[in-house]
Amino acid sequence: MTTGTKLTEFDLSTINTAMEIAHATVWCAMTTVDAQGRPRSRVVHPVWTFDGSELTGWLTTRRSPVKTAHPARTPFVSLAYIGAGTDFAYFDCKAEWVTEAEKALCWEAFLEAPEPARYDPATIWPEGPAAGTFEALRFTPYRVQAARAEQIGRGERAGLVRLA
Repeated sequence: MTTGTKLTEFDLSTINTAMEIAHATVWCAMTTVDAQGRPRSRVVHPVWTFDGSELTGWLTTRRSPVKTAHPARTPFVSLAYIGAGTDFAYFDCKAEWVTEAEKALCWEAFLEAPEPARYDPATIWPEGPAAGTFEALRFTPYRVQAARAEQIGRGERAGLVRLA
């Protein structure tokens, strides 16, 4: 998400709120599109990193025929978090399989994520990021929307950031 456009305070606040909701909620629905143009959702556990200019989502996983085919045809996904009290965060992203060299970045993102989103991928892949079945997806958001339940209850609009 490096846009070349300076993010406003509102943009930064929306991104931070979205990340807080995502990390507190932990699990989200990821929707992809199949070869017939139909949506398909599954529950996944991504984590997010943000350095003030680049927002990146990471997902540890194993490859499957569906996980390989859907992003190859249409590399865009929607990640929807609905948290306690109906706080919500939506990340619309481009999804890409990471290279062998980038797998360690994903691994570290999970180790450094805030609780309760943090986990050690070695519990699944004891051999580390070089394990033969370890794969990772990187999510590059082009749109982020988030709001707390009390904010919506007061009639306020959800925060929305368009990144590309």
